[in-house]
Amino acid sequence: MSQQEDRTDGEKAENQTPASDDQPDGSGPTEARGPDAAGLASQFGAALLKPDQFFTASERGWKQFGLISIGAFLILVYLQSAIARMARLWSRGFEFGHITHGFTVMLAVAIPLVATIFIFRWLGSRENGQQSLDFYIEKMGGALVLPSLLLLISIPLNLMGAAIGGWTRAAALIMVYVAVFFLSHQFAAPNRLRIAAAMTLGFYFGYRLLLILF
Repeated sequence: MSQQEDRTDGEKAENQTPASDDQPDGSGPTEARGPDAAGLASQFGAALLKPDQFFTASERGWKQFGLISIGAFLILVYLQSAIARMARLWSRGFEFGHITHGFTVMLAVAIPLVATIFIFRWLGSRENGQQSLDFYIEKMGGALVLPSLLLLISIPLNLMGAAIGGWTRAAALIMVYVAVFFLSHQFAAPNRLRIAAAMTLGFYFGYRLLLILF
């Protein structure tokens, strides 16, 4: 009798499918996967078309989106600067300085931009604001979607020699300053206008100073 029960229990154990680590009821953690192309497109669309819903105090866990958006913005800064200089000085022929100029401008923007994100985190711990670095990466990435779009539009305009290409680039930079002010006032140091103004001016003068030094 006991042998039959042992065999029955063994058959039941063999027929049972072990829970996979990738399943919610598995013994191991579920592997986190990054968003696919459609997911990234929806995230960019949410930041651009639904800003009131995107820029809230809640963290969506879109750090990867934020990093991609920031990286895309910096690449567009490089391309726009290099192409604009090349189009303006094309009568002199191609020069290696066209390429290095793009890197110079990109670094002059990237350094204060990254510093601003870390300062936001530090301010959040002092001013009862958001203290998560991932939060600021996500929100900064969302704030840079519109400037990236403006830079993308300005590139063909610069190639055509249209003056509006320079206006579009200037508008993109203005929106970056607006983003720094907004994120500071809304999340890092809530309702502290002086801090938000100081952060915006610090970003602007840091960018201009680095352009001179480079």
